[in-house]
Amino acid sequence: MLQFERNRPTSEASQIWSSVWCNGRNHVLRKCRFRNLCYKRDTNDYLFVKQERKSIESGLPEDRFKPSLCELSSIEDHNKYYFNYVELPFRHFQTLIANYNYTLRFVENRTFIFGRFKPDNLMHLLHDDIIPLFATLLEFDLSDNFHLLIDDQWPSHSDSLLKFSDEIYAKLFRMKSIIFVNELNDKDIICFESAFVGLNRNTIWYNYGFHEPQKPIYRSPNERESLQNIVHLIFSKLIDNYTICAEKYVTLLSRTSTRLILNENELLDLLIKSSHLKVLKVNVEDFHSFSELLYKVHCSSVLIGVHGSALILSLFMLPNSALVEIFPFGINNDHYTPYKTLAEYMNINYYFWRNMIKSNSISHPEYPPELGGIQHLPISAQSVIKSNTADVPQHLCCTDPLWLYHIYQDTFIDTISFKKVLYRVFNKPEELNNKEVIFYPSAVLNLKCSRRRIRVDITWDMPWNTVFLPSETKLKFEVLVKFNNDSAAAFYTSTKHMTLEVIEGDSVIIWVRCYADSFKGPFPKEPIYC
Repeated sequence: MLQFERNRPTSEASQIWSSVWCNGRNHVLRKCRFRNLCYKRDTNDYLFVKQERKSIESGLPEDRFKPSLCELSSIEDHNKYYFNYVELPFRHFQTLIANYNYTLRFVENRTFIFGRFKPDNLMHLLHDDIIPLFATLLEFDLSDNFHLLIDDQWPSHSDSLLKFSDEIYAKLFRMKSIIFVNELNDKDIICFESAFVGLNRNTIWYNYGFHEPQKPIYRSPNERESLQNIVHLIFSKLIDNYTICAEKYVTLLSRTSTRLILNENELLDLLIKSSHLKVLKVNVEDFHSFSELLYKVHCSSVLIGVHGSALILSLFMLPNSALVEIFPFGINNDHYTPYKTLAEYMNINYYFWRNMIKSNSISHPEYPPELGGIQHLPISAQSVIKSNTADVPQHLCCTDPLWLYHIYQDTFIDTISFKKVLYRVFNKPEELNNKEVIFYPSAVLNLKCSRRRIRVDITWDMPWNTVFLPSETKLKFEVLVKFNNDSAAAFYTSTKHMTLEVIEGDSVIIWVRCYADSFKGPFPKEPIYC
């Protein structure tokens, strides 16, 4: 529980007023910084104490309730995580404190406010909460000496439901305190001296399908590289006394309650024979230390597991490792790709295996509905689901009974077809991981042109930073020409000069830029006229 740095007497309410500065074109992208933002626990409201001639409200939309000012979670446009505040004129705030038996408390220094989406699930914990939070704190330079206000309905990190949360937050974030709104006193009004709201979403790579069927989120090469670097920073903070992986081995992620591999021992024998490597069976539930679990997966050459949250651990594997994802019967691998996308963005080789034989599945209609049970449905609906032999059609998150029934099946692995997948895994040529980094070239230098009637000669010098590019980088130049009639044309060359023919008497405007492989450099700030 937070030990408040300073409790102020009621009289000090006369010194409180709020200000806010926001940036971002909509509530999804907007980030805001507040001075003296207060929180009223009994009504779950944030208070903006507005004082005439003092309060500043900068960068706010015309209607901040359409649908919200910004969001507490990285999950886009989820109304459970909309953030807004209630305005209270300064004189009424004084009355509220003086006459309604509230205690005014202060949290000094900086506070970041956010909401956890589903912290009892490892995929959601890392993808939705930890990585965006880490990236945002880097952006705001809140790496240490700050408070974290967690505004959601989940229990505190000490709850056994939230396995690993305590360890992960403690190692990653050097905070003065974590404040859970659920643990605050109903008669306290907490004022935060400096508060930040709004997450950096550039690290998330998957849309879970609340408004349309789930799909990957495209990330540019720069964003992928940033994600890789952030993951590396997170890994370095989570691992105690890191040592270089001493041996190659294969890891099978085992499950104990749902989505079981029913012939697990047979699969382990197949892995040993196919890989000629040591094979480990790892169950997330057996680990009390997240760092220990993380290191086991990090050093795996190949990670194999049924579609599920534990596959997020592949995020921390070495480049050119392999991930093999197993899909139960009726689940189309093309429709559920969070881990395929992860592998692509993290330079991990991805493979999958689908159970195509219905008789090799055991379903569980008796399970609770959230685990694929269907006994709560009408008999006719149960019959349709049980007799289904087609792929589950695309659907919205998260309660489709046909999807849940199939994804929570247990599976007998057909070793003949699985062996074909393993052949591809273990016979892929090993790639060297020491390729030099290619980067964006700067602008070309000394762009010039000369004119002789219809002939235009254009010359330029190399961008200054191309001397640092790898020797095998392919350089070319784009020459963009605008003519008198407002038409334009682009020409390409690998040399540092070009000759064009134009209409005699017509002037042209010319820009040139350099490409380093697929990396496009900038045009010069000023074109040349010829």
